[in-house]
Amino acid sequence: KLWNAYLKERRDRIKAKCINDPAYEALNNTYERALVFMHKMPRIWLEYCRVLRTQRLVNRTRRTFDRALRSLPITQHDKIWKEYTKFAKEAQVPEMACRVFRRYLKLEPDGVEEYIDFLKANAMWNESAVLLAQALNRETFTSKSGKSKHQLWLELCDVCTKHAPDIT
Repeated sequence: KLWNAYLKERRDRIKAKCINDPAYEALNNTYERALVFMHKMPRIWLEYCRVLRTQRLVNRTRRTFDRALRSLPITQHDKIWKEYTKFAKEAQVPEMACRVFRRYLKLEPDGVEEYIDFLKANAMWNESAVLLAQALNRETFTSKSGKSKHQLWLELCDVCTKHAPDIT
């Protein structure tokens, strides 16, 4: 609790400053010191990643999310993955987002619809068609967004017909 209070105070102190201000790097160093002792606390990791996101440090944020996943037990990964996939979509680096989502799907295969939506939004038609077909072929698949199998089939047909040259 002491580290949390200290980190909150440091964050509040620099809110009005420009993201290029050296105070932000000092805050980052403070988070690194806190994580030496509190590396099993998902809340600290998430706050640190939010701070890095506000600074628009894409690679450093990605590496920090990866470190969080390595440090935390698998039972707490769901908290990290929710923010990590959100960051990956917003970072506007499609290749990185694809790598993040592929890793996420190994842990949570039912999150495939979110990835398919991302792929379609970024005109990655081949992979979106493949994933839609794989989801439809899984008997245990149920849509998280409430779509019926029929709607998913129509979505697959739509992707295949409108973007046939892009699908191999």
